Amino acid sequence: MPLNRSFYNKLHSKPLVILLFLIALFGILILLLIGSNLKNVFVPSNKNPSLVYAVFHEQFDEIYLSSPGKTNQPRLLTQIDRFTSHSVTPANGVFKNKIAYIAIPTKSKETTKLGTLWTINLSTGHRTALATDADPRNPPQWLDNGETLLYKRIKINQQELITIDLKSRIKTIVFSESFGTPDDDNRFGGIYPVGQDASNNILFAKLTTSGTDILVVSRISGHTLKLFRASNEFARDFSLSPDKTQLSYLVAVDNFERINYQTAIYDLSHENLLTYTSDSREQFSPRWIPNTDLLSIGQIDAKKQSGAIILLSETSSATLPPPAQGFDVPISWSASGRFVSIKNYSGISGLYPGTSSLLIIDRSLETRTLLESESEATVFGWWSND
Repeated sequence: MPLNRSFYNKLHSKPLVILLFLIALFGILILLLIGSNLKNVFVPSNKNPSLVYAVFHEQFDEIYLSSPGKTNQPRLLTQIDRFTSHSVTPANGVFKNKIAYIAIPTKSKETTKLGTLWTINLSTGHRTALATDADPRNPPQWLDNGETLLYKRIKINQQELITIDLKSRIKTIVFSESFGTPDDDNRFGGIYPVGQDASNNILFAKLTTSGTDILVVSRISGHTLKLFRASNEFARDFSLSPDKTQLSYLVAVDNFERINYQTAIYDLSHENLLTYTSDSREQFSPRWIPNTDLLSIGQIDAKKQSGAIILLSETSSATLPPPAQGFDVPISWSASGRFVSIKNYSGISGLYPGTSSLLIIDRSLETRTLLESESEATVFGWWSND
């Protein structure tokens, strides 16, 4: 189902440009691509990317590296010791050969559970502790192409968003607000880091009992501005487009006495809002594909009994290779857009998801490679050792 142009006017489809490039570069191979659709459009790359992910154990997490292809076995990189039963909380992406995460120290008290913000250099194995006051329930966000990290700190009822420069280690409080307890309806809420827009401002979500708002903080003046109301209910799974002008997320929608999540897309430049809804679909984890105008969405199509990931652009739609059972959820795309790590759930809905497995889908070969079966795995992103 194509997206409506009047609402989606900021996105521009690129298949023609990519096809022309392939013609010039590969010549005869274009004959194989003429009959292709959206799932075969990706940016060629000479690099062989590897997926970085963590596997949960009771007392620790193991970090693995896996390259696409059934013959390539995952390689154990390191082990992270942390507080019992609390997995690491990763930042999305690998920048300058580094991953970032928050882990609760092994000797933490049950009542405090403050996390330590770490980075690991995948080339050297060197670990760096950046902060010991991070909220482990909120993933840190990469800013400035890997030069800065944004994380959340909680002090009693005070919630703060903090940036830390990885070179100078200078911390800056960019936003702070006091919230009440769940019993205080007027002041209960929270703030959640989202990322960085095209103008270098910091975006975050603010949840209160009246709904979810998106706010922006200028890193020059320090002023905070409310951009728009994302939902009168709960909004989640925020994702910025590659050019940082579109913000996708999930909104809660009442559907026959149960809550379904549907995808919304807000144009930050033109202040347009599109909601992609369907009575027969439950949607999950919208994720943009790098270097394209495509948005991938996990979904369960009740009418077609399909759990395949859909790809949407301004004018077109397609699906990735479907699962044999259950439904797929996109997690992280490689830089070329050829590979995507997914979670496959064996269940029938978000309410009854069943067990999860971690896989890689190759859009070019239309293959599915299993990495972890029925395990709790957390993805950092793709690494090309650059």
